[in-house]
Amino acid sequence: MPLPITDTRSRFRPLCRDIGALLRGLQLDDWERATLAGSWRVRHVVAHLCDTALRRLSLHRDRRMPPPGPRGTSEQDLTLFVNDLNATWIRAAERFSPRVLADLYAHASDGLAAFIETLDPHAGAVLPVSWAGQAASPQWLDIGREFTEVWHHGSQIREAVGAGPFRARPASCLARRAAAGRRRVRGHRGDGSRTGDVDAAARRSRLGYR
Repeated sequence: MPLPITDTRSRFRPLCRDIGALLRGLQLDDWERATLAGSWRVRHVVAHLCDTALRRLSLHRDRRMPPPGPRGTSEQDLTLFVNDLNATWIRAAERFSPRVLADLYAHASDGLAAFIETLDPHAGAVLPVSWAGQAASPQWLDIGREFTEVWHHGSQIREAVGAGPFRARPASCLARRAAAGRRRVRGHRGDGSRTGDVDAAARRSRLGYR
């Protein structure tokens, strides 16, 4: 049975502003708090949110193709490659102050929300949603995947700083489909720590590697 269409375009801007407002109110020590995202602290999760927003704008809006993918074709090859990409950005972001990270997130997330709002949910997605088991996906599902990604990492930040859960939850049908279709492999983060379960299919789609 096909999924009912769930349009999350209008939810991006409130969610991103919620995260941005939280970041503005954090104390310096809050940025160094541990999160549920493996070895990443709050500052690392924020940096990753900036990275994925800028990556989406570059690939989807501006048609900037990603760098060459992994040499191998296995899920382990992809996982190691993606972890290295993430670690490269995280290492660079260590040079940024909390204020710079908060400003960068505000700029990147505002651009992401503005772009998402222009998309036709019924058009074909630039990237297929692998965890849905699709070689081609409708754009509304790709948008929903992006929304759940932002919500997930925002929730990790809120939990780490004791801000409590978001008032709104992601669309339940998207969350159920992601959980049902998720393929997991063991992997490492770029800093050498274990990630635990890595959603390789989702990572493949988000980067544009098939």
